[in-house]
Amino acid sequence: MANRPRRKSDAARRANQVIRGRTMLVMVLLGVATFTVLFMKLYDLQINQYDTLHARAVGQQTDSSVISASRGTIYDKNGEIMAISYSAETVYVDPHQIQLFVESQQEDIQAAAEKAAENGETYTAPEVLDQAYIARGLSRILEVDEDTILEQLDRTSNKYWVVKSKVDQDVADEVRRFINGEIDEEGNQLTTTDADGSTVLISTGGRPKRLQGIALTPDTKRLYPFGSLAGNVLGFVNANNVGAYGLEAAYDSVLNGSTGLTITPINVNGTPLLFSGSEQMFDAEDGSSLVLTLDTNVQYALEKGLKGMLDKYDAANGGTGIVMDVNTGAILA
Repeated sequence: MANRPRRKSDAARRANQVIRGRTMLVMVLLGVATFTVLFMKLYDLQINQYDTLHARAVGQQTDSSVISASRGTIYDKNGEIMAISYSAETVYVDPHQIQLFVESQQEDIQAAAEKAAENGETYTAPEVLDQAYIARGLSRILEVDEDTILEQLDRTSNKYWVVKSKVDQDVADEVRRFINGEIDEEGNQLTTTDADGSTVLISTGGRPKRLQGIALTPDTKRLYPFGSLAGNVLGFVNANNVGAYGLEAAYDSVLNGSTGLTITPINVNGTPLLFSGSEQMFDAEDGSSLVLTLDTNVQYALEKGLKGMLDKYDAANGGTGIVMDVNTGAILA
């Protein structure tokens, strides 16, 4: 007769039930504790730190640039322009992007050399348009010290450095020609137009290589057509286009307008994702103009007369002159 398995005693069964019960209790408690910790962490990240983390994410995923507003014009009583802003541009570089551009050229040259060696052909490597090449070109065009530019380009962790602000349009256009590969770092013409109207290299007939990591943004520049005439009254603006003295400072909020902003999405390397459909632009609002009671002709006569009197009597403390309209009290000079 086969031996039947021995049944566990009631005491053993109760002990097993107690162990299983305690194990389940411990597992439930651990689960609740883990869930509580995760819930608190998620609450902290999504509620308490939402604004901070959201701002950080937006900063990592987008690039923004300021659009300068055109400062209002200042006229004399006859409509003569005494102060006006005109379009200029600011040139800046992305040292990190330039480093990637240089590495890309070196990889292309190495791949072409290996392919030529496999085919038993000779290969002459083209010039690498590196940081030194870019520094020489920008230094010549913008009249900025070459060593200073090269030092900034070596800081590849940086993605933004202004080479020169408020450059005139003709200078900005030459920078564009340099970027587009139409001229070299010394200003020599590299391209021509073929029969189809396309821009091609003079040397090979191929397409010119466009430099990367150099860009221009719109800006404005202040001009005083009458030079120093009424300079102590008009005042001037600082490097940030903000009134720093005289009427430029007193009416800065009226003249300054509101700057605009462009927001562009970028990839993990910081390269703008152009034409992605996610770009946003907030137009700048130009400042209002001022019409003064000053008359430039009277102002010129007053300044000339004062200078003659100061020179004649050697006035150590200078002099002051005011010309008023006797009918209205308006200051003419």
